[in-house]
Amino acid sequence: MKKIFYNAILILFIIVNNVFPQVAQNQESYSAYFVFDINNIQIPIDNKGVIADVNPNDVTKQYGHYEESTFLYSAGFYVSGYSDGKLWGNGVLSASRIEDYQPGPVGSDKNDSKNGVYAVGQLDKHFGDSWQNWIDAVSIGANFYDGDNDGVYNPIDLNDNGLWDENEDKPEILGDVTAWTVFNDGVVDTLRRFSEVQPLGIEIKQTVFAYKDTTAYLGNVIFVKYNIRNTGIVSSKLENVYFSVATDPDLGNYEDDYLGSDIKLSASYVYNNKEDKDYGADCPSFLIKLLLGPVVYKSGESFIDIDNDDEYNPAIDNVIDSAYILNSRLNDIITIPGAKNLEVKSIMQYLKSHPTLGDPNNSSQLRNLMLGGHLNNGDTIYVSAWTFGNGGYLGEDSLNIPANFMYSGDPEKQSGWLCINGFDQRMILSTGPFDLAEGESQDIYALYAIGRGETSLNSISVTKEIAQKAEDHFFSNIIKIPVGIKNENQPIINGFNLSQNYPNPFNPTTVIKYQIPFVGNEYFRSTKTTLKVYNILGSEVATLVNKQQKAGNYEVTFNASNLSSGVYFYKLQSGNFVETKKMVLIK
Repeated sequence: MKKIFYNAILILFIIVNNVFPQVAQNQESYSAYFVFDINNIQIPIDNKGVIADVNPNDVTKQYGHYEESTFLYSAGFYVSGYSDGKLWGNGVLSASRIEDYQPGPVGSDKNDSKNGVYAVGQLDKHFGDSWQNWIDAVSIGANFYDGDNDGVYNPIDLNDNGLWDENEDKPEILGDVTAWTVFNDGVVDTLRRFSEVQPLGIEIKQTVFAYKDTTAYLGNVIFVKYNIRNTGIVSSKLENVYFSVATDPDLGNYEDDYLGSDIKLSASYVYNNKEDKDYGADCPSFLIKLLLGPVVYKSGESFIDIDNDDEYNPAIDNVIDSAYILNSRLNDIITIPGAKNLEVKSIMQYLKSHPTLGDPNNSSQLRNLMLGGHLNNGDTIYVSAWTFGNGGYLGEDSLNIPANFMYSGDPEKQSGWLCINGFDQRMILSTGPFDLAEGESQDIYALYAIGRGETSLNSISVTKEIAQKAEDHFFSNIIKIPVGIKNENQPIINGFNLSQNYPNPFNPTTVIKYQIPFVGNEYFRSTKTTLKVYNILGSEVATLVNKQQKAGNYEVTFNASNLSSGVYFYKLQSGNFVETKKMVLIK
């Protein structure tokens, strides 16, 4: 395993003892790093955005470890966009000698002891040390559950019962263990790989969380949340921004790794074709996945632009989709009708010192890579002529393969576009574009997963299954159940949900199911609910539901015998929740 050190100066810091369940209780205040070691994965993070390539004064804990060897050398992110018409790019990936972010919020002293990694465990002592340390975390931007609704984090046991109650404040705890930090792009241009880029006042709050589960799928995953914010100190608006999750995986012996992507799963993965020198014939596979992308409004995709002004007007335009963001401070999920969460734009391979797809040397090369093209000119890769893939053997079929999702075939079945050369891989998964006006921020959630099958190739399927189950858990337990809600005497309905009609297409009847959740202590409160059908022009053609409804699961049969064939939209509105789906009538 390669042991290349890029940092010339080691920061002296306090060692974090992360023994679950009281992960943060043994932590002396907070530190410049934290080591996740609560499940099948051991991985360190620091307070500058570096994941895995962190030396916590213990060489056995450096890099990402799984079972008998390593799986990840370095991970981080890239950001690119325009400011005042000028292209810029920055990021953190130590393997590529790109570390443009420093500890703390914009404008703070990077050496301030507050600018560390704050860790808190689900089973930490209520109102104990880790909860008190969170006061400093909140002072530099961390979220918390505001039980008393006063907007201030006060971890006080109001009734002195030694246990947290819903009217009391607590840290934001996602999973069983959460580690939070904040960093900014304040590294001066002379210390950057992209020396033409000045600091832009970008602030990123990073939350990494994991579960204590050593046997099931949750034991093989790490969740990462990035909150990227334009402070406006330098630019009033960052435009056409793209964000990438970047990794340099090393499955045991780093020289024999292969790369693949799964478009439907929104994931990139690395694997061994046969046998690895360190892991053997059942080498694991490592995967990164976009869970929840940035929020944007997009005419024709997230809303029907009735007034043709290319902007969403809730009083006029019709909703096609809704976006979601998690807000722990308010203890709820915010649904944004008429918007959508962006999906993956590209999944690209890049290689150390390669002339076409190597480490980016400037903003332009980074941008081209993020958009799915060659470094120097941004041209699309020719699948049939790409040296490291089998496109030339696929004939004319390669013309229909999206080149910006590299190696999207099936290695287990040996079908489709495959990587045919094993070496030291780096992979980058990108989403965008979105804008950031002064003070605006976006949340992006990613997933790291690792799995091991009966063979090295079978590990791919195992890892994909782990990632899919972890995604299901994320949306059913993190996104749809508010943080901190506990009421064992009431049935829990996991969030609003509007299902796809069945059958679809249909003639002339179809069934529409939906769900209204229990929220806090208001299970028995009824909510004004409507379910309406619209044609492609946005005109209402049927009202299926228009009444007060309590939490529960509902279904309605829609009879369209009086309508002509075509595309229709059905919209559920219940309280502040609005969602629209498309259906097709064929006669």
